Amino acid sequence: MWQTWGAAAWPGRDPQPVEARRSAARKAVAHLPPHWQSRLSALTVAFQPIVNAHTGAALGFECLVRGWERSGWDSIQQLFDEAHRDGLLSQVSTVLRHRAVEVFASLPMARRTRLFLNVDNREIESWPDLTVGIGEVLAAYDVPAESICLEVSEKHPTSAFDSPLHALAGSGVRHFKVAIDDFGTGFSGLKLLYLVEPDFIKIDRFFIAELGRDARKRIFVSSIVSIAHGLGVTVIAEGVETLAEFRECRAVGCDLMQGFFIQPPTCEVGALRDEYPAVVEANRSQRRRLDKDEQLVAGRIEAIPAISVDTEMSEVLHFFRQQRSLTFVPVVNQHHEPVGIVRESDLREYAYSSYGKDLLRNPSLRATLPQFVVRAPVADIHLRAERILEIFSHSGGNEGILVVDNASYVGFLSAQSLLQILNEKNLALARDQNPLTRLPGNTLIYEVLSQALQSGDYDNTIGYFDFDHFKPFNDCYGFRAGDRAILLFAELFQKLMLREGTFLGHIGGDDFFALVKQTPLVQLVPLVSELVSRFASDVSSLYTEVDRQRGFIEANDRLGRTRRFPLLTVSAALLYIPAGPPRGPLDTIVSAVAAMKRTAKTAPGRLCIGVLDASSRVTVEVP
Repeated sequence: MWQTWGAAAWPGRDPQPVEARRSAARKAVAHLPPHWQSRLSALTVAFQPIVNAHTGAALGFECLVRGWERSGWDSIQQLFDEAHRDGLLSQVSTVLRHRAVEVFASLPMARRTRLFLNVDNREIESWPDLTVGIGEVLAAYDVPAESICLEVSEKHPTSAFDSPLHALAGSGVRHFKVAIDDFGTGFSGLKLLYLVEPDFIKIDRFFIAELGRDARKRIFVSSIVSIAHGLGVTVIAEGVETLAEFRECRAVGCDLMQGFFIQPPTCEVGALRDEYPAVVEANRSQRRRLDKDEQLVAGRIEAIPAISVDTEMSEVLHFFRQQRSLTFVPVVNQHHEPVGIVRESDLREYAYSSYGKDLLRNPSLRATLPQFVVRAPVADIHLRAERILEIFSHSGGNEGILVVDNASYVGFLSAQSLLQILNEKNLALARDQNPLTRLPGNTLIYEVLSQALQSGDYDNTIGYFDFDHFKPFNDCYGFRAGDRAILLFAELFQKLMLREGTFLGHIGGDDFFALVKQTPLVQLVPLVSELVSRFASDVSSLYTEVDRQRGFIEANDRLGRTRRFPLLTVSAALLYIPAGPPRGPLDTIVSAVAAMKRTAKTAPGRLCIGVLDASSRVTVEVP
């Protein structure tokens, strides 16, 4: 029994006949006053997919109520407020859940996905009755509780809220999954996160909108993602409407996405899919880099077998007796999703004492596996290796990380394996770094530049920096002084240019590269001008007093003739690429930047600016 159910497993009961289901739904409606029955008859349900950020596979569908405006309500919230005022909140919610579950049960993908149902937090005050009522609805359509996620928000403050929250806590003792909805906009979201121990949090659309252009939002979302992952909570970005928002959410570590970019809510169930091509296409340009990390992670995964959360305790003990090398075992639910781990050390009193064995034999006192399940951090196999290590580092001393693919358990990464993965990545990165400046070299520069030209979802600016008269300086003062000049520029380069959304690289010798994301030229030009000016000022310290006073050095040119050369400066070419269709080919863009660099060397301010249009033509100007 310690091998898990397959992904397509479904409880074995035969569905109730159609007429029995309709009877249950009619019974729910019959409990309502006539005017409520009439108004609710105009309501329909719509579904919106919640998908894996890396693969586009649908993990589940949120049910949303539609048609409330036809019944005279100004909003769906007004509907529930009025139901609560009339003392009918539970009955109205039950009617709507019948409709939602009936449609969900008819979906071809219902067995392998999850239905997300919104729960008004005022209902949680009667938590036992609520779960019984939902259970009765599910039973009418033969849908298991494990296929349901209850979305709880804190839109309405209530003094009695804390106590019921404890009933929601602990994934090991509940069959439903729980999500905190509208996270970040309620009255005490962090308190909910702590008390409820949710399976998911849904970051509100307010923080997702223009995420890439708002540094404060990005800090907030990144921090919440880190906290959630450290607690073993999956993060859903809600209200993702554009490709740019999708990529920003994925970049900060959101696991799942929901929004118009993927699919608007729809009442046409035939439009719902197992996989969403918008996500697949959005990830296409990142596949090369991500595939490298996936190979590293996959090579270190330990195939520790998982057990079902429904496994009898006697079989769990038998498992540990057979697998003596294991100190813990992953536990999964019906969907093969990890719910945590059970440690052998926590079961010793049952394994080695007569008292424990009596508890196992006595049906009225029998312990169940969920009582011993503890949370463990979970990471998607498609995440960058650094992100997986970050999740582990925030988890507080766990055995390691449970690895999933499309939310399904695939194996385990120990702390040692994580360190080995990071070491391999660091070695690969070191091979591409410039040995002098430690900045990324040509391989990473090529990948970043190619991705920027192909993605088209952000404004990007390419920067090319090249020293003026570096060879004469190197010949006159020697290679050590030349290296000091390069290091001096690299330090200034990072100090002035390095910020969120900027990639800096060292092409080699005295050539440097920058890719700056979502920064207007009006902000970037003064920054680059300062860099050019500061370098010219600071590098003069490497000359002798005589040469500084003269403002030149005497050295041989490439033909062996003695000439005067000005003191070192740096020239910069900036190519602005507005968001839009893919640009290219790459060689053409590189040639254009090289030509701009030559123009910059003769410009008074050592700066040349170009704009790349949709047809890859460059318009050049010298400020």
